[in-house]
Amino acid sequence: MDNILSFIIGLWAGGIAVILNYAARNGEKVSTKVIENICLDDIKISKNFKRVKPQRDKLKERIAYYEKTGDFYSPIVLNKDNVLIDGYTSYIIAKMYEIEKVDIERK
Repeated sequence: MDNILSFIIGLWAGGIAVILNYAARNGEKVSTKVIENICLDDIKISKNFKRVKPQRDKLKERIAYYEKTGDFYSPIVLNKDNVLIDGYTSYIIAKMYEIEKVDIERK
């Protein structure tokens, strides 16, 4: 039984490696970070992000990417206290589309 389990785990791990290598060779963004799914309203925005608005062209490009793929161009990254570190345009798009829960990365 242990040999079968080891074989299955090996196949699974090998399959993941093949998928990641294929995606990387084809220029696709691949994230191997642990992702959580949280309520958008639980994200805290610092004064720095609130003060500086993203460039209009950048936001338009990110919206077009979201509409085409259904994914954000960049991940929403939070610290341990749910304060936004990166991915402000993704946060804005999630607000625009009234998305209740989003995937985030922790740093």
